[in-house]
Amino acid sequence: MKVSKTIPAYRDGYVKFVRHKETSASSFGAFTNTRGAADYDVIVTLAYDRMTIRERDYEFAESIDKTLNLKIRCPYRPEVNSKLQAVIGDMLYDVYQVDPDINGMKMFVYLQENRRLE
Repeated sequence: MKVSKTIPAYRDGYVKFVRHKETSASSFGAFTNTRGAADYDVIVTLAYDRMTIRERDYEFAESIDKTLNLKIRCPYRPEVNSKLQAVIGDMLYDVYQVDPDINGMKMFVYLQENRRLE
């Protein structure tokens, strides 16, 4: 008998994982003040679901001096890490935790609100 795997559906929208463009650094290596989406390179765009935030998620965020504003679930991609930022709509978020599931099919991403993009 063949066991079929359930493929999760991601219905809440799309998230872009981004990083500063290389050209946005000043002559001494510091990043210039980024204003809009044009100042970022898109690494990957994924569909996502908003997840319920548990009490222990808030406690974890507080323990590392972060604020948990949004927790999302999306397909696993190895290039997504805590060095990136996320854009949902016109809001920029800092990625501070990426938690892949055991099977490597999906990941949970913990986001801290940064600011609205122009």
